[in-house]
Amino acid sequence: MSMTLGELLKEVVETPQSWANRLAIGLTTNSRDVRAGDVFFAVRGGQRHGLEFLEAVRSAGALAVLWEPPWEEALPGDDSLLLLAIPELRRKMGEIASRFYGEPSRHIPVVGITGTDGKTSCAHFLAQA
Repeated sequence: MSMTLGELLKEVVETPQSWANRLAIGLTTNSRDVRAGDVFFAVRGGQRHGLEFLEAVRSAGALAVLWEPPWEEALPGDDSLLLLAIPELRRKMGEIASRFYGEPSRHIPVVGITGTDGKTSCAHFLAQA
């Protein structure tokens, strides 16, 4: 799959015009999985922020880093890697990923089963239907 950054990020963040037509090849939250052309989501984890892995991501050939504020340190300016701050990025990652992968949940029936008793039985009955 691939998608332009402008299409991927529309309604989420303004993409600089010079970057809008560049193709994103993949998405990842793990700096060790970044490949050339990927978009890396840099969010705060339990102990570290994804921006701590910026050099590894750059070396791997990432196209862009979407990062979640706050971040107190200065970020290096570089024309080879787009850095975009997106408030509440963790909440918006699902929307971005859904768009990138063709909004798969629109093509798959989704059913929720709640209650105190009988959830497992209902799930089995539904799976057989």
